[in-house]
Amino acid sequence: MTRSEWFTSGIAILVGLVLVSQVAVGQIAGQKIRTGRNFQTEKFTDAQVVEYKKKLNAILKTRLDEEKEFVDQVVDRIQSDQIPAKLVVSSWRWARNHRPDTKYPFVYFEHVLRLQATRIGLGDEVPPYDYGIYS
Repeated sequence: MTRSEWFTSGIAILVGLVLVSQVAVGQIAGQKIRTGRNFQTEKFTDAQVVEYKKKLNAILKTRLDEEKEFVDQVVDRIQSDQIPAKLVVSSWRWARNHRPDTKYPFVYFEHVLRLQATRIGLGDEVPPYDYGIYS
């Protein structure tokens, strides 16, 4: 099985698990969030933003510059009130809890974040990501 076939089959399994899992997309981190643009915003100081980016990169074990750039864009969109922080937290927790043995949870985080954001009407707010870098 080639690397791209392995990656594609892994994505298919991930999508199936997300759809079947007990994760209630409308209920993030134990609290209901409103769909669309109607959510409680979060404000961070500049120092908190830098720290949050570092921690998120460490949790997701980002390796490539493109992965780190995606995380930076996600945190910037939290800061500009485009996506709720609870959505990001629930996505990395899903990756950690449902894929504890993976060496690179970033890939799962990105997919779960995109799926959950789409389900609550914020799919367009998640930054684009090119999977071509893995081939």
